[in-house]
Amino acid sequence: EEQHQVTSHVTCLRLSLQTVMVMYNWLAGVQFLEFMVFNVESEFLSLFVHGFKTAESRNNLIVANLTLRKHPWVAIFCKTPSNPQNKEATREHEKEMVRVVECLQGVHGFKSQLDCQWALLPPAEVNGFVSGKIWAIARLGATSDVREVEKQRLNAVSLEEAQDKYTEVAGEFAADTLRVVHQNQNRGQGVTKAQYVEATMAFMEKENAFVKMYDKWLHEAANIHLEDGSKQVCRLKQTCTPTGAARKYLTTVTDVCLLNYAVSLDEARDGTQKNTQGVWPCKLPIDSLPLQQLGLSPALMSSLSKQPRRWFPTAPVGDTVQK
Repeated sequence: EEQHQVTSHVTCLRLSLQTVMVMYNWLAGVQFLEFMVFNVESEFLSLFVHGFKTAESRNNLIVANLTLRKHPWVAIFCKTPSNPQNKEATREHEKEMVRVVECLQGVHGFKSQLDCQWALLPPAEVNGFVSGKIWAIARLGATSDVREVEKQRLNAVSLEEAQDKYTEVAGEFAADTLRVVHQNQNRGQGVTKAQYVEATMAFMEKENAFVKMYDKWLHEAANIHLEDGSKQVCRLKQTCTPTGAARKYLTTVTDVCLLNYAVSLDEARDGTQKNTQGVWPCKLPIDSLPLQQLGLSPALMSSLSKQPRRWFPTAPVGDTVQK
């Protein structure tokens, strides 16, 4: 909560860049930070920036899995609008915007459709924030449904990784016991990946791991407090569209920060990277990042320091990360 309070006030509080560089010596010599990117339409990116959209919903785990790289921050790219000649796509977008406006008025308290237009545009005081560029960075939180997410992630790993995961959660003794039980199965090869996955899911269920994971997701996602003090997730408020709310997986998005300037693809990409289903890697120039705002929060800067770095050619290879 403290971190969210910091980022909600950064628009009026800023450190000097020189102060930030002194406070966080891991920035010395850094030319770029690397991020994974996901794409959204300009209206939804504006809703992220203004704080009215607090999650990304998908029918697959492509966004949720960005957290598997153990890099806390991601970048958000503004998709180029559909070709106006594509009448079907244009009509679908118009219908979705009608639903978004209804959501803004019904859930967020906007009084008129004209008022809603403010939330669908980037902040008025910034320039250059157009489609086809990266606008913001943010942190991804937990994803629900937690059981299905964990099962899909386990099914995607190798046999060795599944064995390591079971050993990690259940311990060496349990892993050895499982190997003994199944040593004569699988044509003498021992435990299969499916058996490791099943055993891992069963152990996590027994230890209430999924309950804890869901509680974590609910803590991040909940935005309605009921009369009895309990929390509830308003999926409309999370996604700002009923169509998004109906999608299978909901990943919370926190600490959304607008860049100092929008970064074009020519600058962000290496030329060899291909856009894969709306998710791809990029590098952002250090001066594009809102360090004067993020520098107010040691916790946010600590998480930012975990992003891969690229150095100026003259900078030393080694570095010391300040925790």
